[in-house]
Amino acid sequence: RDEFDRKSIDKIGEEITGESPAITGVSVSEPAEGHLILLSGPTEAACDQITRQVFDYLQKNPGINFPDAAYSLNQRQAFKYKRMAVCADLNDAIHLLSFLDSSLPPDSRRVRSFYEQAEDRPIIFMFPGQGAQYVGMGLDLYRTELRFREEMDRCFEILDPFMKFDLKEILYPEIPVDSVINQTEIAQPLLFIFEYALAKLLVRWGIKPQSMIGHSIGEYTAACLSGFFSLEDALRLVVLRSKYMQEMPAGSMLSVSLSEEVLTPLLNEDISLAAVNSSSLCTVSGAIEKIETFAAHLDRLGYEYKPLHTSHAFHSGMMDPVLENFEKEVRKITMHKPGIPYISNVTGKF
Repeated sequence: RDEFDRKSIDKIGEEITGESPAITGVSVSEPAEGHLILLSGPTEAACDQITRQVFDYLQKNPGINFPDAAYSLNQRQAFKYKRMAVCADLNDAIHLLSFLDSSLPPDSRRVRSFYEQAEDRPIIFMFPGQGAQYVGMGLDLYRTELRFREEMDRCFEILDPFMKFDLKEILYPEIPVDSVINQTEIAQPLLFIFEYALAKLLVRWGIKPQSMIGHSIGEYTAACLSGFFSLEDALRLVVLRSKYMQEMPAGSMLSVSLSEEVLTPLLNEDISLAAVNSSSLCTVSGAIEKIETFAAHLDRLGYEYKPLHTSHAFHSGMMDPVLENFEKEVRKITMHKPGIPYISNVTGKF
């Protein structure tokens, strides 16, 4: 018989029906649409055993306060063999945890079992650039996670005097309308705010990065989180950067599924290599009509590509006119030594 803390088995019902531990140092959430159940044991058999115990108890106690029970279970000591389930409610939890005694396979999307290796696995935060934004981004988090909502609202408040748009209304409209979220002077501040608030929430949950990397506007998020400059200064720079870029002629960008070596010979003076994202993925940038012509050329060659949700040709010569004014604004910012290392988009080094 596997060695296992008998309290984990014999007292499971007592624990999940007792008073939940006091919440300290974490954000308070409103009722969510889903609940996370975390189970574990020192061996695989022990993890299966406690899963059956929880399943049996939930089945026999239909009147239990399920959110409180899920929270209490999640405060238990964590062992190396782990299982997690994302459940909508009590009945859903019973259904998901029944797979051990059922011929049906587990729902791989919502039930995961794994062994945690005893090793140091550094965490890296990665922040995308413009093109990743969409209406309703993070809406469930905004509704249910107090810490996330506080950080988002704090940024909205700081930016209010500098913006002619209601960013919150654009991101979370009460009535769906044709959105302007892809306009540069809107997309960039919203992406920064979302990335910053999400990172703060993860850190509050205990998920802290050893290092960070961000593409384009994402690098500003990394720099701010590192302490390189303050949130107020970062937001001011982001707004100025986006406004300067918005004033430039319209452009377009493509994500192309080719290596730099294969793509470069296909380029001309009208198309810029904007980014090398991986060994088989690059981004090109240019005027709208030039990009359309280049896309047709890629079609003829049989190469795959994807248009990005951008309004301008970022990381190309079309952005050069903004550099002088933006540099003057950057020199006004007080900068500090980063507390968390992050990788430069220019040098590729920390």
